[in-house]
Amino acid sequence: MQKPSEFFEDWFGSTDPQVPLEFPEVVRSIALAAALGFFVAGIYKFSSRRRTGATGLAETLVLLSMLISVVTLAIGNNAAAAFTLVGTLAIVRFRTPVRDIRDTAFVIYAVAVGLSVGARNPEVALVGGLLVGVVSVALSLFAKDADGSPDIHGRLSIRFDGIGPYDDLVTPVLGTHAESWRLLVARDAGQGKGTRMIYEINVGDAEGTAMVAALRQLDGVTRASLTLGGQDEDAG
Repeated sequence: MQKPSEFFEDWFGSTDPQVPLEFPEVVRSIALAAALGFFVAGIYKFSSRRRTGATGLAETLVLLSMLISVVTLAIGNNAAAAFTLVGTLAIVRFRTPVRDIRDTAFVIYAVAVGLSVGARNPEVALVGGLLVGVVSVALSLFAKDADGSPDIHGRLSIRFDGIGPYDDLVTPVLGTHAESWRLLVARDAGQGKGTRMIYEINVGDAEGTAMVAALRQLDGVTRASLTLGGQDEDAG
């Protein structure tokens, strides 16, 4: 009976980086990275099913797993190429903030499986990817937030023409239309545009429209927008 290690070596090539891979082995490795990327994305979407905005990152996780495997396969044991890659990526700045620390864990998850495949360790990629996925699903099903906070369904952005404070002005409107909310950002909008406040908020579609309209009527509000389930309710 064929051993698992022999099976993986037949399909994905030798684990020795000195041994060049054949074209079919390269294709299979990248295909495995893609399959594991879809697995990671599926686990992420399940774990984030009560939050909006999960689709974009889920797609990124699939591509990230594939790209990491391609880069790792290309570099192999070439130290010069590895340092060149590090220097190239060092000048790239990613300005999109991570809204949930769990999203960062899933990015690392996708990188780990892609790196394992690219480093010619498909067994590690499969076993590690499966175990991490099982634990993630278990945490999603059974673990609760320590603060007992409810799921967040949207993001509210309000711009004012002054420097505030505006909490006492906004809170009554939020209390009327929203089930819950949490202030994320309160900062100077820059260039004399006043103050910008951003909330994570739990509100229904109909109430969201009414809330944006009510916020627009407040003194000092120059703009109000609500991103809810991928749709914007904008005013101002």
